[in-house]
Amino acid sequence: MAIQEIIRPMNKVLVRDAICEMIAKERDNQIEIYSSKLSSDFNESEELNYFIEQNVNFNIYPKRFRFPEINELPCVFVYFNEAKIPPEEQNLYENFFNYNLQVEYYTGGINEEDEDMLLYTADEKASDRFDYLTSQLYNILFSEPSNVYNSTDNLVKKWELSEWKRVFQSRDANSSESILGGMFIVNVGIEEPTFYQNTFSINEFYSKLKIRDEFCHQILNVIQKEI
Repeated sequence: MAIQEIIRPMNKVLVRDAICEMIAKERDNQIEIYSSKLSSDFNESEELNYFIEQNVNFNIYPKRFRFPEINELPCVFVYFNEAKIPPEEQNLYENFFNYNLQVEYYTGGINEEDEDMLLYTADEKASDRFDYLTSQLYNILFSEPSNVYNSTDNLVKKWELSEWKRVFQSRDANSSESILGGMFIVNVGIEEPTFYQNTFSINEFYSKLKIRDEFCHQILNVIQKEI
């Protein structure tokens, strides 16, 4: 039998976009807190903004696999790598996927010099930002599992931290630039309906969670009203 309607994206795509939005909202909230609490510690707003850009802010890319340039750092990649489907949880209408979610992130540093004196090495800058970005992501993603469930409108049924590891370090010991990478690996349980149980409104999902356009799957901009 031919499928007579537009095939919708799998729920993992919606979950990925919602998790990116959750991270972005918490990042933006932290920026506001820093701006409020540290405003009296800096002589000019430009200095405070520079501090926040260097130490608190970061980019989020749900659709990037190309290695980042130094000017794109720090940044976070969010993607699903693989899944296992238990035989006892498979049927014609829905299958339960145990996904492997990878939250991969990179930080960088450039040697900071003043009148030919090295003040802060690229390694030191990259390492400090790497340690703090690790803490930012860890607390955003794992402080309260209910945050993930609410932020995905309960599409996520299981959320378990599996592994953390460092995935990259600078390739040239003599370089004036340093790049460090790390990764959180999460076991995520998601029910994936087939065409026969296609009753979920994607348009309502994105509207309810207020997911910004930069995190939405491209095809949704065209077919969202149809699915």
